Amino acid sequence: MPQSNPESIYAPRPCTLLEVQTLTAQEKLFRLQLCDGSELEHQPGQFVQVSIPGLTEAPISVASSPTRQGYFELGVRKVGRLNVRPAPAATGRAARYPRSLRPPVSTGRTAR
Repeated sequence: MPQSNPESIYAPRPCTLLEVQTLTAQEKLFRLQLCDGSELEHQPGQFVQVSIPGLTEAPISVASSPTRQGYFELGVRKVGRLNVRPAPAATGRAARYPRSLRPPVSTGRTAR
C-alpha cells in the first residue's frame, strides 16, 4: 500500500486561526499560521483548499503578500452556499468534532 508523502503539495497542512477581522457584513479576513511553523510559500494568485475534515471544503485565494512572514491571510466573501457532507457513519469521524461542528444527519440540504 502506498504511503502518503508529507512533502506533497496535496497533503493537508493544519493551521491555527490567529485572527478574524470583519471587513463588511459580507466579507471577513482570516489570518492563519501553519501549525508546523513553516511558511506557506505561495505565489500571487494561488489558492488554498480550506477543509473542515468530514464536513466541507472550498478553494480560497490567498489575500496576503508572499513576503509576509509568520502568517497568511484569506479574504472570504459570503456568497452562495457550501455543500456539507455528512461523515460516513462507519468511520465515526463525527465523534471527533465539537457538537457545533458535527455534520447534520443526512438532511439532503446544503449549508448557508
